[in-house]
Amino acid sequence: MRSRVIFEDINSHYLLLRYFIMSLLISMSTALLAQPKQQYLFYHLGSRNGLVSNEVMCVEQDTTGFIWIGTLNGLQRYDGRRFLSFNHVPGDPFSLPNDGIHQMFMDKKNRLWIRCGENRMGYMNTSDFRFHEIHVAYPELPLRDADSRLAKDNDGNPILILDRKAALTYNEAAGIFDSKYNRFQLPAKWGPQGIFQDRVNNDYWISCDSGLVKYSIKEKLMSYRGHNITHDPIIDVYANLMHTALPYRDRSGRFWLLSWPASSAAQFYSYTIATKELVDWDPNLGDITKGYHETYALREEEDGTLWVYGGGIFARLNEGKKTFELVESNLPGEFSIRYDGVRNVFEDREHNFWVSGFQVTKDCIALILLASSCIRCPIYVSMTRKNMKRMSPIFYNSQMAI
Repeated sequence: MRSRVIFEDINSHYLLLRYFIMSLLISMSTALLAQPKQQYLFYHLGSRNGLVSNEVMCVEQDTTGFIWIGTLNGLQRYDGRRFLSFNHVPGDPFSLPNDGIHQMFMDKKNRLWIRCGENRMGYMNTSDFRFHEIHVAYPELPLRDADSRLAKDNDGNPILILDRKAALTYNEAAGIFDSKYNRFQLPAKWGPQGIFQDRVNNDYWISCDSGLVKYSIKEKLMSYRGHNITHDPIIDVYANLMHTALPYRDRSGRFWLLSWPASSAAQFYSYTIATKELVDWDPNLGDITKGYHETYALREEEDGTLWVYGGGIFARLNEGKKTFELVESNLPGEFSIRYDGVRNVFEDREHNFWVSGFQVTKDCIALILLASSCIRCPIYVSMTRKNMKRMSPIFYNSQMAI
């Protein structure tokens, strides 16, 4: 695969890092006295540093420590000093099929799985930089136009969800995505919208347009509304919800689920299994955003901290107060974040938090998000107070990364 290297002046990088650390220390000392509302400082990484596009969709990290950044103008590998860029090359079968990188994740074989534009699927070998496209067993035109989500099970196997159409699991031996390799079978006319495999019993949870479905690995049984054969309390408590999405069981034992029917507002719930407590979080999210918001995802850090993000929202759950707290946009200062929405967040091995945001000029409408001239918000690396001890440079393969 053809690649391009974009260099950044290493001296200016060290000076910028030094300036950032000094500013951070000053800000933190002020914070201890004044206790300002702003609690996070952000290092901005954008086109001036070598990023090929501010339309950043996803971030990943490989086993050697390199950061991979997926944009709508190709794929980049970042080592803390320079970017190595990868794009589609006509006539090269091992290049990306197109430059739209919408989702990525690393599997246990250190392969970088990528969902490209038009739902072209495959993986990048991060050693020789060859992309291997994988066939998806689905009619071409509906596949190309479908909204989709790439997920993985607890073994790292990819599962492609075509919104309200099909779930297709990758089979290593056959080298193909196909619904016949799914471990579960959905009820008739139930279209999948999301999937999650928990770490408690390894059960699959599939959010569908008609409700929530559970597949028990141990019992090999499906449970859903009107057919809760495993007598699962989660299925019972969410039985009346339609158009479900974002199923997730966190480390504390809460099961989260979003419901967004076409005729009513979204409802974002958590159900604590031990106490049988059901909470609708959308009033809280509406209060802190003071306007319209769209919940894209819930992300849990290694320490159990929960974040919710999407259109008009980027917030952290305060467990003590039992409320989400907004990371405010457009606060004064160079190390604040400015966003109209957040597409993706990623926690690396050093527990830095990478945030892919977008910002639209005030006179633009939502559809203009597709126009690169209106996207101004790059990737951010956030440093929280608990991470201050990690502010010294980190080295991977003798090259510095933050």
